[in-house]
Amino acid sequence: MRTAAPPIPLLLSGPHPRVGGGVVAHCGALQGALAGLGLKVQQVHVGAGLDEDETLGARLRGAGHLLGSLPGFARRSRGQLVHLNPSFTPKAALRDAALMLAARLQGSPVVVEFHGGLPSDVRGPLGRLAIRFLCRADAVVVINRLQERALLGRFPWVRERLHRVPNGVPLPPLDLTTLTAQRLVGRELLFMSRLLEPKGLLDAVRALPSLPGVILNVAGTGPAAEPARALAAELGVAGRVVFHGHVSGDAKTELLRRCALMVFPSYYPEGQPIVLIEALAWGLPVVTCAVEPITDLISTECGRLIPPRSPGALALAVQELLASPARYGAASRHNRTLAEFEYDLNLVARRFVQLYRQVQWSRA
Repeated sequence: MRTAAPPIPLLLSGPHPRVGGGVVAHCGALQGALAGLGLKVQQVHVGAGLDEDETLGARLRGAGHLLGSLPGFARRSRGQLVHLNPSFTPKAALRDAALMLAARLQGSPVVVEFHGGLPSDVRGPLGRLAIRFLCRADAVVVINRLQERALLGRFPWVRERLHRVPNGVPLPPLDLTTLTAQRLVGRELLFMSRLLEPKGLLDAVRALPSLPGVILNVAGTGPAAEPARALAAELGVAGRVVFHGHVSGDAKTELLRRCALMVFPSYYPEGQPIVLIEALAWGLPVVTCAVEPITDLISTECGRLIPPRSPGALALAVQELLASPARYGAASRHNRTLAEFEYDLNLVARRFVQLYRQVQWSRA
């Protein structure tokens, strides 16, 4: 009789929740999905001060917090499989290189999953050394093809341990036929992200004068909020831009259910934006920029791809989709199907379980 594999004890490390953003959302969602599959998951946040502002004092406080936390992290990692979640930034690379060293000294296997950016974004000898060290983990995961090509170009020897696993989101139950009709009547847009100028918020506001009767819902917080408010007033569209602040739970669900399009004209160095995957899961057509690695996730079948910094192209894409129920419905159905086959959180979690087992077996 075949015995069941024992549960995997897992230590999942990522940025502190107060930092917000896609990596935090990914770690929280993945923890829940893995626990649902029977894994014993603990989530930890080490070196939280490193995620604060860029002042020297903040950096010193963050470094001190990291050094003080390493002994405790090392003790917790003993007997666990460690899953680290850095982005391609100097701070994240140095933090997680220190965590990986602490785990390795305890004999713990380590999986490193890289998120936003590219290896070339990490400058300075210490940062480059940290990336090289992290690529010596038992398994290295990237979330898009651009990162995969970049890592293989820089470290060809990483191929044997390199895996590409996308982010995942829960799939809500949907009646797309009814939802599509309601969305087209409402003519509301959704911009949901950290509010940074390179994410394209100001371009979304600039498109509104060419879109009479269309409402732009802005969900998120960040330094571009006030410039966006001022621009909306200047353009005479302040009454059609609704700032919701940070949204979660029912408020977030309501926006995803009600809005007709996700507009995300970002030229920021993205990894794999969770908001776009959520749009796919909700059968929500997307208007976004034709830049890598967004094009690794979004194709023209998903909605429309436009050049960066092009409010006119954004307005035209919105007009075309809202004016054609057939084209809109095809994009909506395509997006939901794509999410079901590629980005379902349960499927992604199962892929990680297989990877964890593979790492355990290679260590046996």
